[in-house]
Amino acid sequence: MKQIVSTPEEGNVVRWRFLRNILITTTNIYWWLNWTMSAICPIFSRPSTSKILEEDGVLTDCSIKTMEPEEVLDFDFCTENVVNKIIMKSECLREAFSELDMTSSVLEFLLSPDPPYFRMSTFGNAGRTHSDFPRDSDMIESFQCQATQTNRYKISLLKPSVKALTISSRVSIRVDKRGFLSLQFMIKNEDGQVCFVEFYCVPDEDEEPEE
Repeated sequence: MKQIVSTPEEGNVVRWRFLRNILITTTNIYWWLNWTMSAICPIFSRPSTSKILEEDGVLTDCSIKTMEPEEVLDFDFCTENVVNKIIMKSECLREAFSELDMTSSVLEFLLSPDPPYFRMSTFGNAGRTHSDFPRDSDMIESFQCQATQTNRYKISLLKPSVKALTISSRVSIRVDKRGFLSLQFMIKNEDGQVCFVEFYCVPDEDEEPEE
């Protein structure tokens, strides 16, 4: 996996990336040592990342080669543009995801202030199947829908979010005026600290599948 690092320097932003598993490996090997991490940024070449390890006055310099960064996508997802928002317990969404027809290429989200309120539909070999979530369900903690929206998203783009869904306790589902989808997962780590993982997905603009 790759990690993108961004560091402000004299009003400019310097970006690069490196293989995260290399950093983790060196950290695990020398976990008992005191160490610091720095970045050297030459003007005309890629920066290099360096870890300085110290033990009994002996310094070990571990340098990690860096790579050119990939373009960072900006979804420009603003709270002011959110049309519909639902907060629900993750276990309910996990169960619904596990029952999805994976022969379908897209997953349709319908959110509305009127029935069926929140519906997920697939269009696979078994035909059209859907799961409904009433707004007064015990699994729905907050329901703020202003208008009816129906958007389809490629399942292949949603699959990476399943890992976060599996270990989360709450999920916030938001859709803005453009149909962009935000899935924000609330996760508690072993120390009881709360962190959030957020996924964005653009609506599918290809031809709609046959129903």
